[in-house]
Amino acid sequence: MGSILAYCILSLSFTSITKAASLVTLEAVEWKYLRKLYDYQMYGAITLERVELPPHTLMVNLTINAQTGNEKCSSRKVNIYANQYGIPVVSRDKEVFPKNAYTPKSLPNITITTNNRTNEWVLSNFREGSLFVMAIMPHDDTRIRQQGLFTSCDYFISIRALITYYTEESIPILANGERKSFELAGNTRQLISAKLPLDTTSYKVNIEGCKDAGCKAKFFLWQSLNPGMWSDTSRQVCKGACDIEEIFPITDSFVYIGVDLLSSQKEVIRLTLTLKTCTKNNLNETKSVSLSNDVKTECVLPLGRDTPSHAAEGSNFQDLFVVWNQKNAKPPKFVSVKVPADAMSVLRFKLRSSDSGATLNIELAKPGKSKSKSKQSIELMLCASLSRIVLTNNCSRGATLRISSDMKEKEKKVLVPYPQTGTWYVSMQSRCYNTGSNATVPCLETPQANVTISLSSCVDGGCGQYGSCKIYSSADLLYSACNCHSGWRGYGCNDGSKADSLTEQKIAVYLLTLSNLAFLPGICLALHRRFFTEAFVYSFNMFFSTFYHACDSSYVYRLCIWPFGTLIFADFFASLMSFAVTLLAMARIPASLRTVLHIVAAMFVAVGEVHNRHGLFQQLMPIASGLAIVIVSWGYEMYRRKILFPSKYRYIKFIIPGLLLATVGLCLNLLVRPSKTTNTFTVHGTSWLHLLLYFSYHQGLSKNGILKSSHCQSNLAM
Repeated sequence: MGSILAYCILSLSFTSITKAASLVTLEAVEWKYLRKLYDYQMYGAITLERVELPPHTLMVNLTINAQTGNEKCSSRKVNIYANQYGIPVVSRDKEVFPKNAYTPKSLPNITITTNNRTNEWVLSNFREGSLFVMAIMPHDDTRIRQQGLFTSCDYFISIRALITYYTEESIPILANGERKSFELAGNTRQLISAKLPLDTTSYKVNIEGCKDAGCKAKFFLWQSLNPGMWSDTSRQVCKGACDIEEIFPITDSFVYIGVDLLSSQKEVIRLTLTLKTCTKNNLNETKSVSLSNDVKTECVLPLGRDTPSHAAEGSNFQDLFVVWNQKNAKPPKFVSVKVPADAMSVLRFKLRSSDSGATLNIELAKPGKSKSKSKQSIELMLCASLSRIVLTNNCSRGATLRISSDMKEKEKKVLVPYPQTGTWYVSMQSRCYNTGSNATVPCLETPQANVTISLSSCVDGGCGQYGSCKIYSSADLLYSACNCHSGWRGYGCNDGSKADSLTEQKIAVYLLTLSNLAFLPGICLALHRRFFTEAFVYSFNMFFSTFYHACDSSYVYRLCIWPFGTLIFADFFASLMSFAVTLLAMARIPASLRTVLHIVAAMFVAVGEVHNRHGLFQQLMPIASGLAIVIVSWGYEMYRRKILFPSKYRYIKFIIPGLLLATVGLCLNLLVRPSKTTNTFTVHGTSWLHLLLYFSYHQGLSKNGILKSSHCQSNLAM
């Protein structure tokens, strides 16, 4: 990984300090990162890092430091979130998620400041896999600032992750059906692990050997490890001999059994593991497994991907999970499953690490009415969860859907933003009831569910009416995010709490486009004085400035006659060329030299705009060069004629008023800026000031009757 500054494995072999007789060995691995922080202006403006956790991780100690390289820059707050297997899904700036989105209740987080102080953050209860750390720096000043005129502040965050974990050799593994004995010395703690395979529906651990009156032992059960696990009484399952049984555990992961022998004498503990797994080979199989008197489930049906298996990972956010038949024919986009009322039907699919940057979509179609004469209504319940099967009537740890044949909707859909990678299970159950009654009755025919499971970028590949979907990259991971407009915010540009009204957007468009009519007096005066080159440049500027702002001012009321990149280049280029040709027209130089300087100015302005159109040097250099030519030529005329040039009358009536108007316009452009988060000018850049900016820039007279200054840009695209 290019972001890793250092990677080293520290062989920190030491004995657990909890009890002297324990032989459990710990090691540590260290990762270091340095990343740039970004102002949070849109949903994709985050700093993301990924840490790989080994098996049997005990804790992760994060040492975090945020700083800036410039002492003049103010201190900023940085919010940091952690999540395993996927990008943290949180309300980053108190935005509201789409109504049909499933988001976790809370994630571990801290807030630090960019004061170059070291912050320690200890995390635990993680399993093997990726740990994502996300940093967000809330925006401070939303005004657009001219590059080169104000202090440029860059902020960085460094993260050092020290991961402490148990070595695989120090933790015995209990296999399915195996009866293993452990001889423990007095006052000893023993940690034992068991790997639960995919589609494990239940497991049972039988504990024997601690039956004597003098034998005192505690037995614990953990899905993940943490430093205080031995003192956590909520995870203590029994004292002495007992049976441990759990249905629907976390699959494809380790479960840990802890034995805490409190007596001083030696004891022999015997453990036996029994697993139940059930997987279907095809859609038509009817195998099921009973887990208890009231819980019965159909065997798990694995789904495959619609894209070819050899496709590059992360190459396509658009994907479907389908059932492939043995004939290798193209499967339908939805999965049709029979859902009995007395047992759950379960689907299983796997998300790769690259899928975390997409959106998981699960859609459940409305069941058809019962064909029987009793007119039964059918209700389908669905629960999608990571790594484990979850009962549909208790789906607090998953995304849930519920739809009935009596509802008006044809389907219901749930979105899972930035889904965690790994194995997902979709459990479904049905119930039947007579129309007009909520009482459950036996189903006269087995209901059928049509489920569509897919991946997409953003929300169905887009961001609604007020945004566009973009692809970003961080921590060697591609992820999609919405770039919202007109003050809309959120994961799908669905939060309009701070949005501009349609009236404000219309006013902004009218002011930014119609104010370009202030070019017309300059164009007419140039034509009247037979300055055709200047008149063409002003007309070119007016045309492209009008349509550039018509394309950029509002996402709703927009008119883009050409690609946006073409329009913005033409607008900025014409603006600076307006300055150049006006100043050259004022200079007292031969016509042939003026023509050559026009070409030279066009070439250098074009290069500067391509290099950095927002830079202060690129904007002021044509003006400074033109002014230098004017001053030198006028000075030469004064020296040659021995009198003031131009005349005092022209200075008082034309040149000084024109310079004042140009100065006011330049100051408004550089100092009075619009907000980055909205296209309507507020506080520091009201609409009437922007209109004054245009008028002040578009006026003036020269020695020959023309003084035309450039059309200033508000630079909303910065």
